[in-house]
Amino acid sequence: MVLIFINYNRSYTPLKCKNIPLLNLSFLSKWVWCYGLWAMSLQTIPSLTHTSWAICIATISWLRMSLGMFAVVCLLIFRTFEYICIFEYKIRATGRYLWIPLATMATVCLLYGILATVLPEEKGIQYVAVLISLLVVCAVFTYMARDIQSSFNEFRELLATFFVTIIAILVQVILRWVPNISGNEFAYNTLVTLTDFIVCQVNFYFLAYLRFFLKKLRRENNESVYEIANGAQMQRWSTSHDRTDS
Repeated sequence: MVLIFINYNRSYTPLKCKNIPLLNLSFLSKWVWCYGLWAMSLQTIPSLTHTSWAICIATISWLRMSLGMFAVVCLLIFRTFEYICIFEYKIRATGRYLWIPLATMATVCLLYGILATVLPEEKGIQYVAVLISLLVVCAVFTYMARDIQSSFNEFRELLATFFVTIIAILVQVILRWVPNISGNEFAYNTLVTLTDFIVCQVNFYFLAYLRFFLKKLRRENNESVYEIANGAQMQRWSTSHDRTDS
């Protein structure tokens, strides 16, 4: 419902700086992640245990990993990269600053699913190395954003999102060692799905009244930064609200 509200009011000035298309992709990838886990847990029901290798590849390799977990981490990396470009380097993520990072992350996400599909069943493929590499990159970009001090400061939110993602992965590992759960695939997959469902609800939305938002921008001299972020001019909004305030 929140996402529907945001898209319906996407022209609202304070919301435009939140990169609504990226929010939509992030929300979609989180639900794909959860759906992949849910579909995987269904395979542990006795009547469904003899599922085909193709179904395992579709639910685990593609939905859960490539288009789910990997996509969530990659989108977080891109959001942080875009944030750093604007506030540290004063450039907007367009042209090569947009397409090269997106192409790199799309390649990482799709390559795992493709390799898992084409490799023989007896060989298989591990996702841990890819996931650890993505989390290291995410940690580095999050650390780089620590010194940005303005009304657009999102370091605490980025840090919280990063650690919540780490917690979700740790829970999945720890549950593998808990007696009476590690040997019960249905119990394990159910708990993991519930954990990821909760994690995927950790989204940060900040709504502000337009007048207060514009005053905050002017007070902190951040109108030009907002223009870089959104490719929009602040003059017409500032003028109209100055006229209203008077």
